[in-house]
Amino acid sequence: MQYSRVAGTVLAFSMLCFFSPAWGQTSLVLTLEKARSLALEHSPLLHASEHALTIAKEDIESANASRLPKLDLRESYMNTNNPTSVFGTLLNQGRFTENDFDADRLVSPGSLDNYRFDLSLNQSVYRGNRTTLGIKRARLGADVSRARVEETKQHVLYRVTEAYYDILLAKAQVKTAQEAETIKRGEGKNI
Repeated sequence: MQYSRVAGTVLAFSMLCFFSPAWGQTSLVLTLEKARSLALEHSPLLHASEHALTIAKEDIESANASRLPKLDLRESYMNTNNPTSVFGTLLNQGRFTENDFDADRLVSPGSLDNYRFDLSLNQSVYRGNRTTLGIKRARLGADVSRARVEETKQHVLYRVTEAYYDILLAKAQVKTAQEAETIKRGEGKNI
């Protein structure tokens, strides 16, 4: 949180200095509300916490999706002339014949292509309450992320407000010191 304090103070100070008439030709006045609005709009901390909330919401969708059936599609292709692989592939395909016992064919079977296509549909019936608990955990994670976004927002607003009033106080102190110096010079002439 030390980084966020420094970042908030630097952001507020730079915005105040940029919009201050003493620092440039423009006579724009940065109000507290404008400073707070700019800080919320440009705060990397707030953007990061909002991104974490988006991820938490996607985790809820993912947890809910675990209740849905899962469809898997696999496809493979193999071309081999390895005698052991050819022998096993022919057996798996149910294409092994009496002619394949020929000694020359067993030693040098030639090239064999094997295409494989698998389609499976899986539906969990009971997972020991893990699906329901996963959904609850994801929802709680989203609630925590929402709270963190709000906490970050309040922290940014607090730091900007504090920096805004610190700068106003510093300006007032400079003005008071300048007035005191003017008064002192005026008294010195009268003596």
